[in-house]
Amino acid sequence: MEIPAKRWYQAVKERNSRRQFNSKIIEKRKIKKLNNLIEVLNNDIEGLRIILIQKEVEEIFTGIIGSYGKITGAPAYLAFVGREDISNMEEKIGYGGEAVILEATALELGSCWVSGTFKSDKVLADLNLNQKEKLYAISPIGYPEAKPTISERVLKKVIKSKKRLDLKKLIVNKNNLEKIPEWMITALETARLAPSALNRQPWRFKIEGNSIIIQLDNKEKNEERSKNIDCGIAMLHLEIGAMKAGFTGKWQYLKGDKVAIFSLD
Repeated sequence: MEIPAKRWYQAVKERNSRRQFNSKIIEKRKIKKLNNLIEVLNNDIEGLRIILIQKEVEEIFTGIIGSYGKITGAPAYLAFVGREDISNMEEKIGYGGEAVILEATALELGSCWVSGTFKSDKVLADLNLNQKEKLYAISPIGYPEAKPTISERVLKKVIKSKKRLDLKKLIVNKNNLEKIPEWMITALETARLAPSALNRQPWRFKIEGNSIIIQLDNKEKNEERSKNIDCGIAMLHLEIGAMKAGFTGKWQYLKGDKVAIFSLD
């Protein structure tokens, strides 16, 4: 996949999770652009299968607290599917899924990562999963209401969705922070803006020379959505930030709480 760094970097800055949509149909040209990207991702990332389904989502989503947080009005949704027998599948789900979501943002479409508050049986009825495949998450896609609804504003306040940890709290080896190169600061700041379940921000960064390790925090891991999916999302953001600063690199997966390392080409 070729990353359109400038386009997606701007999308990172602009994107907000949205749950209330109007009924406007998504134009065919935008659907085609999304499906073209999905085809590339599904071919390039082993085990990944993203599906764009054009149908109303009213019967799929539930609320987080009663009706609060329920997603309504979207004319389509994305299903993020992966093979359970492939290593690092959750990170790949986050990385590839966020690519489609950022492209949707660039096309002026709203979205929201969802992993628990939906009726999986309804979604599975729209899919034809292979024996080793698993549905990891979904996202509505559509034109959001012009202004966030009261329900959206309350939910954002509860989970503090706009609040991000300071970069100093996310870097585990804080010595000589002033010596970190500018490209790395841009990359880390872009990763810091990545969305995560309940805004938990489960990633931590370790600087090793001209490389960055992304690893899990040491908190409880019994959350509904895997922290590794969140880290996969942050991996794409970090790479976009590095490219925006003029540097390219590659990811290599690691083991345990150390998720992956990004090294310059």
